[in-house]
Amino acid sequence: MKRILDVVRFTFVSPEFAWILGLIALLYVYPYPLIVVGEKIGANDEVWKWLPTLPLLFSGITFRLSSKVRAPFDKGNKQLYEWLDFYRITDRLYTAYILAAISSISIISIWIFPDTFSLAIIGLVFFAAVGVSGFVALQVFLAAQKIREIIEQYGDQF
Repeated sequence: MKRILDVVRFTFVSPEFAWILGLIALLYVYPYPLIVVGEKIGANDEVWKWLPTLPLLFSGITFRLSSKVRAPFDKGNKQLYEWLDFYRITDRLYTAYILAAISSISIISIWIFPDTFSLAIIGLVFFAAVGVSGFVALQVFLAAQKIREIIEQYGDQF
């Protein structure tokens, strides 16, 4: 139960969730910027071809860097694995995988079915997918650096 509450807490108290709430508020209060982005993406073939790949790129970075979070060193990760709260790292990584996958699936869905969605929704999904996958990739990158730093600095004290 404690793990479930922890997952719920770090899911709803996160920059990704705040980003999505902000975009939804923008959609209802002032959708014009989202409509403009939807029009720009749909009107320019080169932009439409390459910009939606950003969430896929960020998702790839997330999956690549996650191994550095779980095993920061080539050898000698025993101290990290024996840490009592190691499950928190794995739970956060699984959540990062899910968010990266949802971002990739959502951007692919508007890429495949652009006529199905309104311009505001295309802009919203684009910003949400890029923002969420970017935040996730940045957080996994920072976590990999911080975990390695902590183990190098305090590893002999564990």
